[in-house]
Amino acid sequence: MSNQPVDMGMGLSFDDVLLVPEKGTALSRDDVDTSVELYPGMKLGIPLISANMDTVTEGKMAEVMEELGGVGIPHRFCLVEEQIEFLKRITDPRKRIVNIGSGECEFNRLEKILLDLDGQVGAVLVDIAHGHSNNVLFQAERIKEKYPHLVLIGGNVATREAAKELVNTGFSVIKVGVGPGAACSTRSMTGCGVPQLSAIMACREGIDQSSNPEATLIGDGGIKTGGDIVKALAFGADTVMIGSVLSGTDETPGRVVEKDFKQYKLYRGMASRSVIAQRGLKEKVKFVEGVEQWVPLKGTMAPVINKLIDGIKSGMSYLNAGTIRDLRDNVRYYRISANGLRESFPNILL
Repeated sequence: MSNQPVDMGMGLSFDDVLLVPEKGTALSRDDVDTSVELYPGMKLGIPLISANMDTVTEGKMAEVMEELGGVGIPHRFCLVEEQIEFLKRITDPRKRIVNIGSGECEFNRLEKILLDLDGQVGAVLVDIAHGHSNNVLFQAERIKEKYPHLVLIGGNVATREAAKELVNTGFSVIKVGVGPGAACSTRSMTGCGVPQLSAIMACREGIDQSSNPEATLIGDGGIKTGGDIVKALAFGADTVMIGSVLSGTDETPGRVVEKDFKQYKLYRGMASRSVIAQRGLKEKVKFVEGVEQWVPLKGTMAPVINKLIDGIKSGMSYLNAGTIRDLRDNVRYYRISANGLRESFPNILL
């Protein structure tokens, strides 16, 4: 008899749940502490990371994210010299996170960056779409052997088994999310993925069962509002990565185009057709898992970040959480219906 598919149960995304308010003890929502230690020696004032995408984070974005209390991870889809210049815009070496892939050429990229920056970096992000793979594990072993002092961040993954194995291999931070991104079409193209809240919860469980239960978790993808961030943190994330909500801001890279008297910037997934063509992979890679869109200009990013932080602080006060870690204590939630979701947004009758 052949093996049958295993039913993993109901998967939950951000819009599927509401968190239950608890009795508050804080005098003001400004009394809550939104800081978090992403890895030893690297404390963030806010639990936000700008995505390592070529239409989100280069030097300017990384610089401003640092000023606002978060961190930006410059993308790797550029010349190594350009990536070095992006990283130099970050003043605190502990917040310089070098983004590489899983191949040997990417290891060589890391070595060039370390040489140029005199080793003044905080961590290395080994980042590919399917992070639970031997290529990622081999890359981690290679880095650990030659540069044992470097903190390793790995992803993307979405299962308990993946998070546990990555941590046991030496990763101190796990990036979670397969398919939830606004510009990602992985799920529709491949039929694979895990709803993001369930992925965060499963990966937190994997970390807890690993050799380093103090490892941290980045929720990557699906974030639209401050409420989504509160849910991600309550289900087990330590920080979240944001991309689409920052698209169109002044600090994002890329040219501005004008159409019908309106100005736009491009936002695209890193597996979109234009990225593949730009990297000279058009003939080699024919399967795309990302989309692109022209986004209206939004102005500076500070108001966008401040709105998200206001939502996080307010959510923490509703849940009687003084710190980010407190959000995970005694969390209660409802799975909601379509009517519950509809009720969750403003419904002004005109």
